[in-house]
Amino acid sequence: MDALRERLSLQAVGAITHDFMQTPVMISLSMHRLLSMWLSASLSLFIVDALFDSLWFDGLPSLFLASAVLTLANITLKPILMLLSLPFIALTMGLAIPLINGFVLFFVAELLDGFHLSGYWMAVLAALAFSFVNTLVSIATGRSRVMIRRSGGEGGGGGVFGARPTQRPPRARSDEVIDVDATEKDEPKK
Repeated sequence: MDALRERLSLQAVGAITHDFMQTPVMISLSMHRLLSMWLSASLSLFIVDALFDSLWFDGLPSLFLASAVLTLANITLKPILMLLSLPFIALTMGLAIPLINGFVLFFVAELLDGFHLSGYWMAVLAALAFSFVNTLVSIATGRSRVMIRRSGGEGGGGGVFGARPTQRPPRARSDEVIDVDATEKDEPKK
């Protein structure tokens, strides 16, 4: 790992970054969105660092660098790992995803000198906490929207939580579809 760190000089990092920024994934991301993802990851890593003693940074510059590398790894490396391990993810019904997230976090910690983790399983636990905190930060900052919808009940349902429900047109009945609606009364079968 030390040999890898030595080979990555600033010039090499600049060339890699330039090539990386030309990939279709990065072209589709705006700089505003990328900055938003980086700041969200920075805040999330700061909170996770406060939660666990087995994860620490040498200082704020290390935290910001780790969050930048983690953001880039989540954009590029994680989708490739997810695709390669898709059968395993399907077999475990998604329980393998935290293992992949932990691997990405562990990889970033091994790559950077100022980011320390006590082991792989700590990386998995920290990745779970990071995902949860990052989701909360994204919702709080408005980067991600959560919509709660209700269906059925009085007034036809279907409105967004807090909004006035809208009336739905009646649905056609079909023998192939079991339709459960809170507004219907139990009627005897004919």
